[in-house]
Amino acid sequence: NHCLLARNQAPIGAAIHSDYYYEGCPSLNHCTIVDHGPETAAVLAGRSSPVWEYYRIRNSIIWNPEAPLELEASARISHTLIRGGWEGDHILDQDPLFRDDGSYHLQSVNCGDAANSPAIDRGDPARRDLRLSCEAGLRTALPDLGVYGGGSDCALKIAVPTPSDTVQVGDVVVLDLVVVNSCAQVESFERATARIRGPRAKDLILYDGLPELLAPGDSLFLSCPIEIDGSAPPGTYMTTIFGRSADAVIAGDRWPVVVREARAATAPLLP
Repeated sequence: NHCLLARNQAPIGAAIHSDYYYEGCPSLNHCTIVDHGPETAAVLAGRSSPVWEYYRIRNSIIWNPEAPLELEASARISHTLIRGGWEGDHILDQDPLFRDDGSYHLQSVNCGDAANSPAIDRGDPARRDLRLSCEAGLRTALPDLGVYGGGSDCALKIAVPTPSDTVQVGDVVVLDLVVVNSCAQVESFERATARIRGPRAKDLILYDGLPELLAPGDSLFLSCPIEIDGSAPPGTYMTTIFGRSADAVIAGDRWPVVVREARAATAPLLP
């Protein structure tokens, strides 16, 4: 998980070579395998061993223009950018557009680069970028391909342990937010918002007070009331919670909420 393999040369398998009988099937997730030498495939499995059966590669970038081929092995690949393409779901065959600083971060116009990498937001949507910044996840909480996508950076985590899934127009719903610092250093939490998309789009500010400093392992609990106003059309809304620390946006929980019409007033019983 979250590996960067770059600029290697070898006569057999410049980045990865698996050729031992009991080695098992290699699995790569959110890896970037780039710029390996011209002698051999970047990733190679020995034909005499069980690993020849299948590599499992997800949410990754394999781009080695000098290599004779990218992969010499059987592989099950999904949500991956690979030079020359591959059979599988959500495969890209495009220049990943790395920054030219040697870090293999993806280019992003929002970060001052000339273009947007096609690998931004193209990972498995079941995963998320936990931190949105120019050094990690780019654009939205959908995961980027490669080593920096899918929550590879340390970040605060924001969650709603018990979200409401059905509400009615006129209800006041209390969202209980939990912010956890899983980093090794003190982090500052500054803001929480709810992005609501459905029959009508709306962004709500849940918390915008003084910055809260969280030591490593600390948690912050917030109760945020939301009124479902009478102009909200009934239907299903996708709600995503975002937080902001001192230097990045944090993507939190995402869940559907069904908004129903207000209950009809009941006439009082006559004596």
